[in-house]
Amino acid sequence: MATDINAYSDILNRYAGCMEQIKLRMNSILSIINKKVSTGYKYTDTEFVCLQFRKILELIALANLVSNKEQYAIMNKNFANHYHAKHILRDIEKINPNFYPIPTKQIVDEKTKKVKETINIEEGYLTKDEFVEIYDECSQLMHAENPFAEPKNLELLRSKFHSWYNKILILLNHHQLQLIDINLQIWVIMNSKDSGRVTTNLFKMTSKFDDLEKD
Repeated sequence: MATDINAYSDILNRYAGCMEQIKLRMNSILSIINKKVSTGYKYTDTEFVCLQFRKILELIALANLVSNKEQYAIMNKNFANHYHAKHILRDIEKINPNFYPIPTKQIVDEKTKKVKETINIEEGYLTKDEFVEIYDECSQLMHAENPFAEPKNLELLRSKFHSWYNKILILLNHHQLQLIDINLQIWVIMNSKDSGRVTTNLFKMTSKFDDLEKD
């Protein structure tokens, strides 16, 4: 193994940090949509949730770039000027065409209770097309509403929140991330059984992905 494991320790920690931030934002969304807390105004509740969804999507895209600080800084700055998700994905894909998380699930052996394999999830998760749709819908509430424009259908928007939440949950709960180096992947569990925190493993492709690092 020629890969310097120590050199990737910071990358794993930074990626885990992005995922922990997503978890906190997801919890904030859930508190609002389950009516446990409120801003005191239904419209601002909706705006708050849309802002959190938008930031979560940005974190999903940006988190892949933690292995390249220079590109991360450029993209993070560019996000402030982007109001169209297609442009965001286009720019990320120029750097890493395989940036999007791969949702997976663990198959546990009934006798040993140990994981015997990991398989891809084929449906129910947030796709890249849905990423674009949600980002664009949420972006519509980032500015004050034009009094001459047709009022936005906030009830319709709010009716989608639970579905969006669940799709993101399935996408990230257990996923694999392809780094810019095509031979390296990060495998991620969002809620460790032991600590409840994000855990990350670095894998390198040989004949198969070999586990290099555990966080």
